[in-house]
Amino acid sequence: MIYAMDWGHNTGCIVNEQSKVVKPKFKSTDTILIETGCPKYNILKNNCKILVVDAAKIKEFRDKNKVEKSHENDAKLILEFYKKYPKQFKLLTQKEKKELELLIKFKHYETIMKQTARMKNINWAAKNEYGTKSIFVKALEEGEEGKKQLMKEFTKHFKKQLTKVNDIKGIGIRYLAGILLYAHPRRFPCISAYLAYCGYKGSRVKKKGQQAKYHHNVKSMYNQIVDGVIKNHKRQPNAKFCKMYVDFKKQFQKKQPDWTKGHVEGVTKNRVATFICKEIYQRFHNEG
Repeated sequence: MIYAMDWGHNTGCIVNEQSKVVKPKFKSTDTILIETGCPKYNILKNNCKILVVDAAKIKEFRDKNKVEKSHENDAKLILEFYKKYPKQFKLLTQKEKKELELLIKFKHYETIMKQTARMKNINWAAKNEYGTKSIFVKALEEGEEGKKQLMKEFTKHFKKQLTKVNDIKGIGIRYLAGILLYAHPRRFPCISAYLAYCGYKGSRVKKKGQQAKYHHNVKSMYNQIVDGVIKNHKRQPNAKFCKMYVDFKKQFQKKQPDWTKGHVEGVTKNRVATFICKEIYQRFHNEG
């Protein structure tokens, strides 16, 4: 049986070959059609055949046929597009399925991170107010245990890759896993395309009235890596990116005396992040 799926952050839709909305229990003999991205459904459990199409092609197909965007309409469009242009779909290999599974888990990890951070604040406030532990303690413990188990899996999978970046202070398993799952350099034909996707190329910056066209999660991770570099720059002044941070900061202070300290710091961090982004691309682009 062939199913087409449109995924969403909270909801989604699956249709069968007759374009009827269904809630199937997938079997190993089934074929699932999806767009590029990260479905929240556990479509990998039964080892189904998964065919992926570029989401931009579905958008173009939707606009061409003047179809209103909705989960159900998009699922039907994916199915119709497959019937007309089957060669536009790519079969996921076992390795790509594993990476998709890890990406789904990483997004779950990010959700747990946000939830536990909120609960810690609430728990702290309740303890200060009433002097007792709040009802969030158990949920916090479960969240921390969930994070720990997921991190063990990421560490096991990316252990080899981590050795390639041991010299870059600020990159741990969390950031490396996120970058390689969201934006592995091997998926980009050139460094320019990679920089644009990560938000470090002028053509992708946000303009007034327009939405920025880069991956915000990836750029955030690179920014946080730079924060790690800054924390280490006094302890390891000769490390490549620590030295780069200090040198760029001096250059901008000299060339732009009218800039505020915050402006200089922001531009310096962005410049260092760009070079780290290039370094990651060069080290992982040819990885099989």
